[in-house]
Amino acid sequence: MSGMGMNSMLYVPCERDTGKMRIDKLEEMVKREIEAGNKPFYVNSTAGTTVIGSYDDFNAVADVCQKYDLWFHIDASWGGYLAFADKYKDRGLFEGAERADSLNINPHKGLGVPIQCSMLLVNNKPDLLRKTFMSGAEYLFLDTEFSKYDLADKTMQCGRRPDGLKLWLSLKKHGKEGCVRIANEAMDKAVYLAEQVRKQPDKFVLVHEAQATNVGFWYVPPAFRGKEYTDKQKVGVHKLIFNRMNELGTVIIQHQPVPEFDIPNFFRVTLKGEKTRLSDMDFFLEEIDRLGQDIDDTMV
Repeated sequence: MSGMGMNSMLYVPCERDTGKMRIDKLEEMVKREIEAGNKPFYVNSTAGTTVIGSYDDFNAVADVCQKYDLWFHIDASWGGYLAFADKYKDRGLFEGAERADSLNINPHKGLGVPIQCSMLLVNNKPDLLRKTFMSGAEYLFLDTEFSKYDLADKTMQCGRRPDGLKLWLSLKKHGKEGCVRIANEAMDKAVYLAEQVRKQPDKFVLVHEAQATNVGFWYVPPAFRGKEYTDKQKVGVHKLIFNRMNELGTVIIQHQPVPEFDIPNFFRVTLKGEKTRLSDMDFFLEEIDRLGQDIDDTMV
């Protein structure tokens, strides 16, 4: 949440189990800033956080923004591509997103468009970007029949590379149907991977129930099964297996913690527009188990 005053950026706490923004805390912070004489003006919510892959409750955020006249933005850099996942509409990931003032998506992430390619969508505010960023330099912007195609005066950079061409070419090749296929297949793989983790509770433990295509889990080596498995040991185990992955090159799966929730290192699989198959999900788990067979408490 942004506002005017000494602290120009404030961070709203999230729910531990879901990673969603806590709406009660959001409104509490807005009220506190107003009472302090500041003017909050912008709330940034998220569609697909980097680590957990969480989607905020957009209707709830929109209600607060509407009540206090705040600009409501959705950062869908990572998770925006799943708007195409029509097979999983019942998950309601984007319910209320239509109430946002703006939303950004990075097609170079989920849709696999070459880096970099980003877009900003502004909701029903005609010519706002031009009014905001326009320089009107006569030596740059000439009044011709083609002027309507010149978008430079709508951007902060004025001049930039034609990154939008990458998206256009990708859409020409794949079409909307291709984007739907990419998104649905990514969700299929995430659902399947989470199911396989649940089926092997002696070896793997889900860190959280995946809302979308981020699947986080701990691996439990044979030496730690059926006994206490401490946070320190989890950190050491996942770092050691990751190093072995790097040495062998068979697969690389990132590991990381979530410090604000005291969650120690775990493996995080993020699925998107790439060439993995359902069978690769089994391979991921089998390879982790193979690389961790000999790990005991003397090594971590």
